[in-house]
Amino acid sequence: DEEGVLPDKATYSILMTAYANEGLLVDAEDLLETMYEKHGIEPNLFHFTTLINAHAKNLDEKEILRIMEKVSNAGLDPADDKIVFTCVIENCAKKFYSAEALPMAERWFKKMLDCDVPVDRQTYNAMLFLSKYRDVEKFMVYARMMAEDGNVQMDNPKTTKHLKDVA
Repeated sequence: DEEGVLPDKATYSILMTAYANEGLLVDAEDLLETMYEKHGIEPNLFHFTTLINAHAKNLDEKEILRIMEKVSNAGLDPADDKIVFTCVIENCAKKFYSAEALPMAERWFKKMLDCDVPVDRQTYNAMLFLSKYRDVEKFMVYARMMAEDGNVQMDNPKTTKHLKDVA
């Protein structure tokens, strides 16, 4: 800015991602305000998803919902991009050992379905992975859903491994 070079959306994306990766979530979120107030740049879904992903790493659903409210207030619809839902579900899978991971992932999976967001193999695999450690009956429900979803192939190595692990 002092050199006459103004930041753009990409600049803010890089900064927010760096702050979020370092766990500096307040600083990352402050950039949302700065980019609009100082430079008139409207945050896009990627900016918000960066924050959602960072809070999902901590399984902090309260903060995720707060950011989702900001998404709505900005006139954006997270249902336009399955990445918002998938990043929450995948972060739950990474924390499979936590008792709250499967219930949280299930809530977000349901939201995904309720918003008519297409579920891809990656999301199904995260749900299979989570449920095989916590609840085999739920695992079977997700396996059936995946099998019945005509848009998802079940013959990939990850899916096959999850099915063999439970068999």
